[in-house]
Amino acid sequence: MAILQHSVQPGADYPGCSHLKMLSMKTDELIFVVLDGDDNSLVAVEGNIGMVVFGEDINEIREGVRLKVSEYFDDGFRGEVRIRRFQDIVLTI
Repeated sequence: MAILQHSVQPGADYPGCSHLKMLSMKTDELIFVVLDGDDNSLVAVEGNIGMVVFGEDINEIREGVRLKVSEYFDDGFRGEVRIRRFQDIVLTI
């Protein structure tokens, strides 16, 4: 009985397997949470993969998220990307 083994070498190019990062993904949805940063800037963080985007306003965050997802998945991501912005309301009593 022969046992076949296949190992992936780091940095190697395998046809049809260019998106090895996606093999570990179990979803077709990414969620970025937007937080207030320093000096009125914004930070969007995707918690499962760890992507981070910085911007001055929500439009820059949108464009940054598109670019970051496109780069990370080599234009291979198909699914939904959600951008959530939570805002605290502080009551002083």
